[in-house]
Amino acid sequence: MNFIFNFFSKIIDHFLRRFFPHLYLHYFKDERFARFLISSTVVGAVNLIFLFLFYDLLGLGLEFSTALAFILAFFVSFFLHRGWTFKIQEKRIPKQMTLYFLNTLFTLGLNVILMHWLTNYLNIWYLVSQVISNLTLGVYNFLISKFVIFKENNNEIGDK
Repeated sequence: MNFIFNFFSKIIDHFLRRFFPHLYLHYFKDERFARFLISSTVVGAVNLIFLFLFYDLLGLGLEFSTALAFILAFFVSFFLHRGWTFKIQEKRIPKQMTLYFLNTLFTLGLNVILMHWLTNYLNIWYLVSQVISNLTLGVYNFLISKFVIFKENNNEIGDK
């Protein structure tokens, strides 16, 4: 499985390097963004599958289904981003998971608001609304993950 992720990471990295050289040199040269895109795509698929299961198959409400799918995808997201995207080896799992969970709760609120607005006011199909929401919130999540939750050389008290 790691081979597949690394293969797609190299392809995305090459694409970014070739077509967006200035952005690549400043932000993406370490392949973390490419790995983030792949990980987020997997997490997005998990989220959509659970959303479909809860809303269409089990008949739960849209907002509740959205929240439940988002929380289940949280665990996939945390361990995939921590272990593969940012390649964190330290044993700061409780602190990182707490920060990641607080960020996820904030993002969950934004996700539910976006879902409600896109489906109920713009009349966009709920699965397409979720894709739009995931793409929008993905940029925010990458920046928070890179610079706050999984940042390198974190020398705060309690991290030693």
